Amino acid sequence: MQNKKIASELAIGIIIILALVVGGMFWLQGKKEQIPEQKTPVAQSPTPQTQQQNQQFQKNNPSDISEWKLVSGNPDDTCSSPTWTGNVTVRGWYVYDTSYADKEWLFAVSKDDQAKLPLQLKFGNGNSINEKLKIVDANPELVAQLKKATQDNPIPVEVKKYTAYCEGVPVVSTQSDEAASWQTYTNAKYGFEFKYPADGKAEVKGDVITFEKAMIENENKDTFTLSLISKAGEEVMIDAKKNENDNKACLEKAACDQVSDIKGMTSGNITGSYVLSAGLCANEEVRMFVPEKDLELVFFSNCSKWDMKEIIKTFKFTN
Repeated sequence: MQNKKIASELAIGIIIILALVVGGMFWLQGKKEQIPEQKTPVAQSPTPQTQQQNQQFQKNNPSDISEWKLVSGNPDDTCSSPTWTGNVTVRGWYVYDTSYADKEWLFAVSKDDQAKLPLQLKFGNGNSINEKLKIVDANPELVAQLKKATQDNPIPVEVKKYTAYCEGVPVVSTQSDEAASWQTYTNAKYGFEFKYPADGKAEVKGDVITFEKAMIENENKDTFTLSLISKAGEEVMIDAKKNENDNKACLEKAACDQVSDIKGMTSGNITGSYVLSAGLCANEEVRMFVPEKDLELVFFSNCSKWDMKEIIKTFKFTN
C-alpha cells in the first residue's frame, strides 16, 4: 500500500515537471515572436517625387556622384565635395550639436523634408545625411527664429546652395552667392578691401588683424589672421621669388597638399600664392606681394573652418 502511494506521488511529480517544461517552451516561443526582426538599414531608392524635387538643384562639379563616399578621415582616402545650387524650402529648427569636435548649432531638418535635398545617403546608423545641416550665412534674425523653433513647430528655410563634405554634415547657404551677405573689411591706409562671413568679427592690433567667429556662445573661437608687412618694393620682389622656391620645396617634401597662384583667384592681377598644408588638420596660408605699395600681406588660418579661397576671391585694391 505504501509503495503504491509513493509511485502515485512520483507520477504526479513527473506530470508537474513535464507541464512546467512544456509551458516554458510555449512562453519562450511567445517572447521570440514579440522581438521585432532587426533589419540592416539600406539606402532608399529615390521615388519619382524625390527625383523631381532633386532636379531643382544643379550639380556644379563634373565628378560622378556615384564615386563620392563618406570617409573616415584617413589621409589616404580620397573623395570629392560636390556642390549643388538651386532653390528649395525645408522646415527645421536649431539643435546644439556636440557629436563633432566643434560644438555648434546645426539645422535639424524635418523628416518629411529631408528627401527634398540633393544627396540621398545614409550613415551606418541608418540616419539620413540630410538630418542635420550647417547654415553658413544665417543672419542674427534667422538664428533667433531657429533657436525658438522646435520639432513640433519648425520654421521654413530657403536653401539655395548645398555642399556635401567627406566628414561632418552638409553645408548649405540661403543665398546662391554666399558672399553677398558678407561684411566688408576696408583698409584705408593701404587701400584694399575684402569680404568675410557675416558672423565674423575683426579685431585690429597694429598691422595684424584677427578675424574670429564664435563656434558657440562663450566657447571656442574660430579664427584667421591677416598680417600686413611694410618693406621696400625691392625686398618684396626678393621675398616673392623666395616664396616661389619655398613652395616648390614644400611640394617635393610632401609637406604641402596644394599650392596655387592667386592671380586668377582675386579680382585684380595680384602676385601671390595659396598654400594648403598636408594632414588631417590643414593650415591655409595666402601670401600677396605688392611691390608698388611696398607691402606684403599674409593670410593665415590654422585648422579653421573659414573658407579662405572664397575670401581671397573678394580681395581687391581700391586705389
